[in-house]
Amino acid sequence: MSVMSGMLTENERATALAELEVSSQRFKAVVAAVPEDRWNLSTSPDIWAPAGVAEHIIVTDSVVARLLNSVLPASEPRELTDDHRRLDDLILSRVPDRSPGRPRIQAPEFVQPKGRFATREAALEAFWKGRGRLVEFVRTCEAPLRLQTAPHPVFGMIDGYQWILFTAAHTQRHCAQLEEAWQVSE
Repeated sequence: MSVMSGMLTENERATALAELEVSSQRFKAVVAAVPEDRWNLSTSPDIWAPAGVAEHIIVTDSVVARLLNSVLPASEPRELTDDHRRLDDLILSRVPDRSPGRPRIQAPEFVQPKGRFATREAALEAFWKGRGRLVEFVRTCEAPLRLQTAPHPVFGMIDGYQWILFTAAHTQRHCAQLEEAWQVSE
């Protein structure tokens, strides 16, 4: 695959699939570890319950999937630069970073929890269905994802590959959020 064509290289495809797999397995483990009596429990008005965090991850995944399938193909192609490629690593390192002093980003209203899933099982089913479609998209995609961009509220214009990396890193961030919350409350 040609870098000039904007197609994913085999290394990029493998990296994206590995990041999605690792984040999916962490999501599965974290959700399973939440005690039933805490699934819908929020410790304060500004902290989402585990059910809300799971919902946010699922909804964000679906927004990115729609973006990959409809918004990006209609975007103006842009030139791929070395600076732009450095953003790949930045996304993977900065998005999951919840260390003290790192800014917290307010999620857009349309991806905030609204009680879309009645049960943990419904949330898990929705996650695996959506994540499975995303993984299949990455496996089979022949679009020039490196040349197609859409705006991200923090990173600016990022390409389709970077949106996939963001999805995995975003899942990791919120899994860490849930793990932190349990350490504090136990």
